[in-house]
Amino acid sequence: MEIDFNKDPAGHCIEAFASSDSDHRFNAADILRGLAGDAEPALSVLCHHLENDPDIEVQRQCAFALSEIGYVLRERAESVLPFLYRVLNGNDDELVESAESAIKNITR
Repeated sequence: MEIDFNKDPAGHCIEAFASSDSDHRFNAADILRGLAGDAEPALSVLCHHLENDPDIEVQRQCAFALSEIGYVLRERAESVLPFLYRVLNGNDDELVESAESAIKNITR
């Protein structure tokens, strides 16, 4: 059963991460970024795709989303820090920069 975006935008986006289409996953992360504090239920799925998505663009968008969400949630988003710290060891500069930004936003 598909979750109605208008009733539960975060739930709809969480569901979209199950798609095999990387554009759907990227867009879901982007929408969650815009939801900011209302995206708290999606933190775990964003972390999962930050580390495991086969598409680097989706990983980058997850990091960017975590940065924006972390800015609003601050200590309520501390559970994502271990995932972000692991990304710092990666080879993708854009991903690393977004992870650094997310860490700063959460720990400020």
